[in-house]
Amino acid sequence: MERIQRFACLYVTGAIRTTSTSALEIIIGVIPITTYIMQEAMLAYYRMQLNCQWIQTCTGHTGIKNQLKISVPNSLTKCDRIQQRFILDTNYVVQIPTAKDWENNNTELTDDIICFTDGSTNIPTGRTAAGIYIQMQEEVFTYPLGQHTMVFQAELFAILACVNELRLTNETSIVICSDSQAALKALRRPKVTSGLVADTILVL
Repeated sequence: MERIQRFACLYVTGAIRTTSTSALEIIIGVIPITTYIMQEAMLAYYRMQLNCQWIQTCTGHTGIKNQLKISVPNSLTKCDRIQQRFILDTNYVVQIPTAKDWENNNTELTDDIICFTDGSTNIPTGRTAAGIYIQMQEEVFTYPLGQHTMVFQAELFAILACVNELRLTNETSIVICSDSQAALKALRRPKVTSGLVADTILVL
């Protein structure tokens, strides 16, 4: 395959036959074929591992796992992705009012406990945090989540943390307000591929 790629590079550039393959690849901007194959193999392994489809053996192509650990240490970090599952039985209702409802003040909250959650990233520092405000009790909770958390995950974590804070209450009606449509739609969707989404749905 390296030979075929070299011939293609020579044809595209019109260089003389003695030009090195590395030089030709740099001129054209082509990834060396061996590097490309290794990259695709590592991606395939990582994808299969996330989907619980990887079978590890002591020899053969499964050695790509060790090479990925050395080349990309961050691949050892726990991932939020889980094997696809469906959760159909839920104990809550997700409502997303329209912009017109807010403008006309048609959204009324009459529940026993009203909570507000939020998640955001401080751009200068790159650190993410989640926050909760329980209106009736006038309590505020904040949770620093480090530098490797997405805003979507912070929004979901805030909802999960809010439920945990209210778990011991005996009130029958609780509303949690979030400004993240992505988080609310993820909680409304029966198909789940995120561990954090699954945990939040089950707690709710």
